[in-house]
Amino acid sequence: MTTNLTKAYEMRFQSLKKLMADYHTNEQAKRIIDQALKIYNSFYPDSVPYNTFRKFYIERSGVSVRQISEECNINPRTVYKHIDKVLHDLMPIVYGVDGILFE
Repeated sequence: MTTNLTKAYEMRFQSLKKLMADYHTNEQAKRIIDQALKIYNSFYPDSVPYNTFRKFYIERSGVSVRQISEECNINPRTVYKHIDKVLHDLMPIVYGVDGILFE
């Protein structure tokens, strides 16, 4: 059963994904994400999910998920799991308490 809180969280999650999509074209999105990633990296210094996330969204030098997986020696599905983990971890950093999913 989907609650209003779950719907609100999902809307914010989609909004965060939109910020990531706008990272290279929107200066405000870039500032928000850069600050959030700086905080994230202070909690999880140079973690594999963080590095995978940066390669996929920030560095974006035309590398594919398959190339990232080969470079990191992980399964392509794991690349997506790492990206999803970092996005969920960024939620409370970007949205505060509203970025926490209470079940």
